[in-house]
Amino acid sequence: MLGHRRLKQSEIQKEREQLWRKQKRVCPLCNQQITQDQAVLDHNHDSGHVRAVLHRQCNQAEGRILDWIKRTGKHNDPLEFLESLVEYWKEDYSKNPLHPTHKTEWEKEVAQIKKKIRTLKTDKGKQKYRDRLKELEDRIRDKK
Repeated sequence: MLGHRRLKQSEIQKEREQLWRKQKRVCPLCNQQITQDQAVLDHNHDSGHVRAVLHRQCNQAEGRILDWIKRTGKHNDPLEFLESLVEYWKEDYSKNPLHPTHKTEWEKEVAQIKKKIRTLKTDKGKQKYRDRLKELEDRIRDKK
């Protein structure tokens, strides 16, 4: 580590604040605003170099992903694995069948309405949700 300045524990807050402002308070991983209480100073665990300020949750996710890649022992280069993952996600799988446990948005809504009907006490309340359920089912039938 010759030639590289090591931050003192007492300098972390100032360094985090400066980087946070330089980044315009935006997390480089999720591109969302970082509030001061969410901001953490990220560093490379191999080299020790400070990288950026991230959301606490983004920092945790990044660490967990790297840890998982290293633990599996199947991938020497985390970047190579992540690039492969991105390519995998970009593929068009829309012509493949749906997985049996997958629920479409309307199926989820139907399930919620049916659950609501079961929990309601009054016939008037139940009827409101039965009407909504019929509307949904009619809309689905019309699309087919």
